[in-house]
Amino acid sequence: MVPLPAGVSFPADYSITGRACGMAFSKGLARMPNLAAADMRRLDTERYEDLYRSLQQGIVEGSPRHVDSAARVLENKATLNGYIAPRDQSTFPLLSST
Repeated sequence: MVPLPAGVSFPADYSITGRACGMAFSKGLARMPNLAAADMRRLDTERYEDLYRSLQQGIVEGSPRHVDSAARVLENKATLNGYIAPRDQSTFPLLSST
């Protein structure tokens, strides 16, 4: 058994069952991939924001290439964060792999 840290106490009639420990452990494991995905999503969002900021000068100067790139960056960021659904490739025949 592991000793309790200093200052941690439980009521006299408190008990922890093996089943409860197993359930808590399973919930913790199930949550781990979601936490990792949230961290990656946050990092990718920051990267998209950096890309968008780097395009600002070209956008201000009216460069069509920069404007198009900025629109794609914003679209990818919105897709990543669930603001818009991914495009159905079948509606864009030139983009589909068939």
